[in-house]
Amino acid sequence: MLIRKSAAKALRKMPQAIARRFFDAFDIIEKGETSGLDIKPLVGRKGYLRLRIGGYRAIYTCDMELIIIHAGPRGDVYK
Repeated sequence: MLIRKSAAKALRKMPQAIARRFFDAFDIIEKGETSGLDIKPLVGRKGYLRLRIGGYRAIYTCDMELIIIHAGPRGDVYK
């Protein structure tokens, strides 16, 4: 798993319980099991997916390796 610098910073600023849920979800995604997670493809960005946990979002791609592009509150993550 590779986490970009801006995503790591956003995850550190999140409430600890939410960040822990994101890391648990990332582990599940790496194993290839996505059932039970709120994941949708991003419109207009081929290959990018969105993971929703509460009011927070994470943008990621998963080809050969899981790469976390951006994470943060719902309103800021899509900019």
